[in-house]
Order: sequence, then structure tokens, then C-alpha cells
Amino acid sequence: MIKTNEKVTDELHYIFNEFKTKLTTIRGCIDGLEVRVSELEVTQFSTTTK
Repeated sequence: MIKTNEKVTDELHYIFNEFKTKLTTIRGCIDGLEVRVSELEVTQFSTTTK
């Protein structure tokens, strides 16, 4: 008989593997957005500058 904890772990591994490619794609998109936001922050003009 399989223990409950082992069953849950197996199910989580299955779910993770099912979405692994999509999660990787999303992570790449987020990384790209973080780079773009950082570039904007560096080049953004201050609204208080006269």
C-alpha cells in the first residue's frame, strides 16, 4: 500500500512535469520584463527636476 505522503508527492511531481515547459516560458517572460523595467528606471526622468 502506498502512503498518503508518497501519493501526494507523486501527484505533485506529475503536475510539475505537466506544466514544466509553461512555467519555464513564463519565468523567461518575467525575467525579460524585469530587465525592461530596470532599463526604464535607469533612463526615466525625474518629475521634480527643473
